[in-house]
Amino acid sequence: MRAASAHVDAVDLAHTQTSSFLELPAELRNKIYALLLLVPHVIDLDPTNYRVLAPRLLLFLVSRRIHAEAYPMFYGNNAFRIFPLHTRFYYTESPLLARLAPQYLAVMKTLDLRLGPGHCTPVRGWTVTPNLRLMEAVKVRVLKVFVESDPSYDGYYRFNKAAHPYIDFAGRLVNNIFNHLPQVEEVVLDGFRLRQKPSPLISRVDDEAKAAGKKITWGLLRGWSEDNGHICTEELTANRDRDWSMVDLYGDESLDRLLKLLVLS
Repeated sequence: MRAASAHVDAVDLAHTQTSSFLELPAELRNKIYALLLLVPHVIDLDPTNYRVLAPRLLLFLVSRRIHAEAYPMFYGNNAFRIFPLHTRFYYTESPLLARLAPQYLAVMKTLDLRLGPGHCTPVRGWTVTPNLRLMEAVKVRVLKVFVESDPSYDGYYRFNKAAHPYIDFAGRLVNNIFNHLPQVEEVVLDGFRLRQKPSPLISRVDDEAKAAGKKITWGLLRGWSEDNGHICTEELTANRDRDWSMVDLYGDESLDRLLKLLVLS
C-alpha cells in the first residue's frame, strides 16, 4: 500500500509540475520559449547541431501542446540557410529545407543565402528546384544575402571582371529564389571581406532585388548605408555589441537548467 501510495504521489507531483507551466500566461510562456529556442547564428546543416540545437529541441517532445506552441517560435524567428556550407553536406541533394516537415516550412520568416563558395566552379546542387520546397515557405519575408567573397572584386579575374561567370550564376540564383518566394519583401545584403559595397557581385544582387521590387537593407555587419558605401563605425560597433550580447545570452547555463526543468517536468 505504501508503494502504491508513493507511486500515486509521484504521478500527481509530475502532473502538477507539467500543468503549472502550461497554466502560465501565454506571454510568459512565449518569453521562455524565446530564451530556449532563439539562437544568434544562421541555422544550417552542420555536424555540431546534435550538441548545439538538438538539446534545445527536446522541448518539442514534452507534449503535443508544448510542441504546437514552441515550433513556431523556433522556425519562425530564426534564420535558416538555403544551401549548406559545411563540407560534409556541401554537395548534398537534400538541403536543410528539403528535410523539414511542411508545418515547419510554413512558419519560416527569414532565409539566408551565402554567396562566394564555389566561385571557381559553382556547386551543381545549388539550384532552385521543386526538391528545395521553397514555395512551401509561404511566410518568408526576409532574404539575407551574405557575400563571403567576390571573385571578380578580390583579384581572381582582375582583367575580366564583368564577364566573370560566377556573377551571372549568382544573379540567376537570386532571381530564381525570388520567383519561388514572390512574397519576400526585404533583402539584407552583407559581407565580411568587402570594405566597400559597390563590388560587381553585390551590385548584381542589388540589381536583381530592385528589379523584383524588394526593399534593400545594407550591412548589418559592415554598417553599410544607402548614402555611404564605406563602413559606418558607430553602427558597426553597435551591431557587434548587440551580436555579442546575444552570444552571451545563448551561452547562459541558466537556459540549460530551464530546459532540463521543462523536459523533466
